[in-house]
Amino acid sequence: MICSDFQPFTIVNDPGFKNLINILDPRYILPSPYTLSEAPQAIENIELNASNGTFLTCIKIQYNNVETVFACNQNNLNNFTEAPHAIQNIELNASNSTFLTCNKIQYNNVETAFANNQKMCKRQHTNNSDSKEEELKKKARENNEKSTMAVTIRLLTEEVAELRKEISKLQELIKRKDKHNSDLTNQVLQMSTAMQNMYNRRTKRLQSSKLKQLAAM
Repeated sequence: MICSDFQPFTIVNDPGFKNLINILDPRYILPSPYTLSEAPQAIENIELNASNGTFLTCIKIQYNNVETVFACNQNNLNNFTEAPHAIQNIELNASNSTFLTCNKIQYNNVETAFANNQKMCKRQHTNNSDSKEEELKKKARENNEKSTMAVTIRLLTEEVAELRKEISKLQELIKRKDKHNSDLTNQVLQMSTAMQNMYNRRTKRLQSSKLKQLAAM
């Protein structure tokens, strides 16, 4: 018999427990990206293809499949590991406005499971010049792990439904795309602007809330 658990070190995280796990018989499978290797494709597929090159240039949409690991150590034994999954990257025509649609999948940590349930989140890749990198490395060091890749996920929880409605409209426009319809570009740009405005309002509310919390301290 082979036993498995997605998060053993979330409950008990010390060297003695890890050593015990390694000598158990029957074998105890440690969590890693490979224990969740069967990751399905994203359920939200924006139907764009090579023939829409002009359309893509006009509204500056980028799309690609991404596999991310949150803060995995060199032995792939990290409970912060995010299961590899395919996602669609919709980059709106504005700074700091990358929205992702995530598929249903069984994640091996609570944070990514919550993000997945929200269906819409904002992702930021970190690098050596980003302060978030040090924050993630510190979190990894606290768990005796070596960070090899860092990804920050920010959730948009209040306006998800509105954003999804706008994206659905955008999908319908793409499906009904008429080369002779000169209004298509304007309609898409208006939707992109509407989504960006909703995100901006959400960000301002979050900032205001944080300031109030600091003032109350």
